[in-house]
Order: sequence, then structure tokens, then C-alpha cells
Amino acid sequence: MHRRLKNFDEAAFQTNTSKGMYVSERLPSAVEHIGMKTDIRNYWLFPVVVHEPEQVIKELNKLGVEAYRGATQLNLVYPTQQPNRCPSPPPASQNAPGQEFADNHPHEAHYLIDHVIYLPVHKHVPQYYLDQICLAVEVALRRVAAKPFPKIVVIDGKTVVLHNGEMKVKSKL
Repeated sequence: MHRRLKNFDEAAFQTNTSKGMYVSERLPSAVEHIGMKTDIRNYWLFPVVVHEPEQVIKELNKLGVEAYRGATQLNLVYPTQQPNRCPSPPPASQNAPGQEFADNHPHEAHYLIDHVIYLPVHKHVPQYYLDQICLAVEVALRRVAAKPFPKIVVIDGKTVVLHNGEMKVKSKL
């Protein structure tokens, strides 16, 4: 850590950040960005969420963009069976039909891991290639689906809403 802090290159960091912002501003609106609310973004990875990740990657590769999946240490962390904050479950009449009281499955994280792809955006990528990436993403999405990226999806019977880079599980309560 000391070596990294001692050798920190502010210019390289700024180059990386500006290239990431450049691509972020030019990607189609159908692409969900991850981590856009963080205060500092340096884009050493450029993750985006797409509906059909395997097909999108195949199309991007055909178009000369080396997008990839799975080169990450992301894993789901399942909660232990801890009691909820409530001392006892609410009466069954207050639950939506089919809804269990303590559903602790990490639906948002599950969806994200299943649908994230990484674009090759970093400080060493030339400007013309950044433009090629943006265009290729748009073309790939059009080839994969004739309709826009869905904003509402169902995962394990739960409705998940994707909006402005955030995922929320809809409740029927």
C-alpha cells in the first residue's frame, strides 16, 4: 500500500477518469451504469449491466470490442438466518400473497452479477477506440434485442426495477 501511495500518478488517474466519463456520457441510455453515485470514479474496471450479457459480449467481440465477464472477484454473500428486526412476523393478513416474512435473498446483487459485463475502458485505450466502443455497444444492443433494455424484470418471482443505475425489489405491501 505504501508503494502504491508513494508512486501515485495524479495525471494517469485523471486520464483514466476522463476517459471513463467520456464513454459513460456516450453510451446508449439502454445501458445501466454501475457505481455512478460514487464520489470518486477512476474506471479501472468499466462495468455495465445489460439484459443478455452473453449475446451482447458475442456481438461486441464481432465488432472488435473485447468486452468480458467473470474476470472479477464479485460473489454473492447470502445472509445468515438471523432474526429480523421485528420480534415476530406480522400477521399473515399483512403479507402480500405468496410473500414470506423474512426474504433475505440478495436479489439486486444476484441480478447484477448475472448481467454485468466489463468494457475495455482505461487510461491506455486510445480515443478513437473509445468512440468505437460506444458505437459498438449501441449496435450490439440493437442486434441482440429489437426492443430497448427492459427496465422492469422478474427474478425468482420478485419484480426488480432498474432506474438510473439503481435496482430495487418492488414490494406488494
